[in-house]
Amino acid sequence: MEKDYQKILQLLAKKRKEKGVTQYDISQKLGLTESGYFKIEKGTTRLDIMRFIVILNFLDVSPKDFFQELEETLALDIYKNNL
Repeated sequence: MEKDYQKILQLLAKKRKEKGVTQYDISQKLGLTESGYFKIEKGTTRLDIMRFIVILNFLDVSPKDFFQELEETLALDIYKNNL
């Protein structure tokens, strides 16, 4: 389960970077310090569902698209591990 959570956080960071959004930008949207958001992205602080939805909306990424890409990423990892 922890490995899947880390994949979610990695994909979230990837999406943020693709959109050219900084950790500071998201921290301001969430009412956190930049350090507070950094801890979420690194997995030190748990990401709750409401903040997750706010982040996706801020990045203009639908939950459906996010989880579809996550599923493809996980499937690729499984494939690579079975080679």
